[in-house]
Amino acid sequence: MLLVNATRKQGSAVYRNRFRRRVRMAFLQILRSDPQFTPFSGVVWVRPARGGKMGRDIPYADIADQLMLALRRWKA
Repeated sequence: MLLVNATRKQGSAVYRNRFRRRVRMAFLQILRSDPQFTPFSGVVWVRPARGGKMGRDIPYADIADQLMLALRRWKA
């Protein structure tokens, strides 16, 4: 299960929706690309950093890297 949260304090609706969409797409790409994560049964909760700039666009590559790191730690 994937939970993605971004509050109003973290930017406009456009930025929050873009962040949510990027996280979903990166999560699905990781699950499809690596067979060791296929039987994944857990909850991943993702939110932008609180100290970050409001409305800052987080690159897709950064999101994917952080998700991969979290999933590798989960498996360890």
